[in-house]
Amino acid sequence: MSQLMNFSRRFTLAIPALLASLSLATITTSGAYADGLEIGEKDLVIGQADAANTFVEYASMTCPHCARFHADGGLYQKIKEQFVDSGQANIVYRDLPWDGMAFRAALMTRCLPLEKQEAMVSLIYKNQATWSRSPEELVKLFAITGMTP
Repeated sequence: MSQLMNFSRRFTLAIPALLASLSLATITTSGAYADGLEIGEKDLVIGQADAANTFVEYASMTCPHCARFHADGGLYQKIKEQFVDSGQANIVYRDLPWDGMAFRAALMTRCLPLEKQEAMVSLIYKNQATWSRSPEELVKLFAITGMTP
């Protein structure tokens, strides 16, 4: 039984690292995927659009691991500081909603002007515990931007 518990504990500890690595894919060609998909004009691109390297993040706004990835001082901030701010890379944020609340948050974020979306994504992850189970709280969060239901 103790071997099963050790496996479960190790497995549980490995899940956040696995999710973080799967949620972030790296592209080395500027603006195009190996399989021919392009970065669209409506994609949320953080950093210089013509950077030599691109990180593509697929995330769900209700995922606690994604929120931890985006937390102040988290891995997202470190990647942004080291690679994006220096012009070596950009980040393309793509929604991969796991549930209805994540879909609503993503949809409302995409209704904002492109230049406000990055700040809203950060605000959503920062306040995830407040709004993720309450549509009313999500509406309040978006009221900050001037959006009305």
